[in-house]
Amino acid sequence: MPLGVTAAEARERWEPIVAQWETDLEAERAASLARTSLLPVDSPATAVELDDWVRRHREPADFDDHPHPVSGQLQRMDPLRELLHLAGTRRALLAAHDGPPPTALLARIADRERALIAALQV
Repeated sequence: MPLGVTAAEARERWEPIVAQWETDLEAERAASLARTSLLPVDSPATAVELDDWVRRHREPADFDDHPHPVSGQLQRMDPLRELLHLAGTRRALLAAHDGPPPTALLARIADRERALIAALQV
């Protein structure tokens, strides 16, 4: 008992606080996703647009002056990891909405899941 409390006492005091913190983090993550689009970074046109944006907004003191600052660094998640990520994103979106679910975002997630599953079945 180095802190003067037992493990059970520490759990009793801190578990509800940690649980609320995790709930708040999930809600903020879902709200952030709802404010932004699910960017198709695997699109060559999107990568070019991102590269152009970064080059236009580059500061003289910026470290990297790579000609393809975004597309040169992108690595696509493997399909299984991406499917797990999408499942977590869906849960977060649903948890953050009290009213009707964000059907447009959920449809985009479902479309991407179908594409990934099809790629895995080849």
